[in-house]
Amino acid sequence: MSIEKDFLIEKITMYKSTQEIKEVFGIDITKKNRTIPYVALRAFYAEMRVEQLTGNITSRYTTISKEIGCNRDNVYNLLKKGELFKKDECIKFIFEAFKTKDKALLKEYEKQLRKTRALSKSAKSLKMFNDGCNYAQMPSQIANNEKTIIKMSNLKLAEFLRLNKEFKHELWGVPVRNISANQWEQVRSINSKMFDSIIN
Repeated sequence: MSIEKDFLIEKITMYKSTQEIKEVFGIDITKKNRTIPYVALRAFYAEMRVEQLTGNITSRYTTISKEIGCNRDNVYNLLKKGELFKKDECIKFIFEAFKTKDKALLKEYEKQLRKTRALSKSAKSLKMFNDGCNYAQMPSQIANNEKTIIKMSNLKLAEFLRLNKEFKHELWGVPVRNISANQWEQVRSINSKMFDSIIN
């Protein structure tokens, strides 16, 4: 066992059961709940118990799975998540809370999470402002940052193609908001006189 693992066990061996975690944090890790505080506390508890228990790994996983109310396979996944959680900017507060039994650190986790989300949202807004567009409203078909030019309605385009006997034209059924400037020029070349009379 490494020095780091020994130190970790010394710092965390204070939990006797899942009930004690419930008393300290008000979170019952045996309940089916996938929110981050529940999953993180489950992962940290599983990691602590794997180091505390003796016997082969299968029997340790089985014991832990019974304690926290999950399958044995889930224990392995929790242990993998636990390593990732410790590196996360927000979830590391939950790990510190788990180590020190300080419920106030869960509030710090929530503050950090709100801050991170706000920064992420403002970074996206700044990118949209710099690009000069709103990604949520931009049609997915438009490429090369072409500006959408709508020359006529869908119905008028269909009528134009039908009157010019273009029954198999590539733009049949394509919404006019997705037609590029080059495609409008191709449509105009079919019958420019009729096209100009429709759009004017």
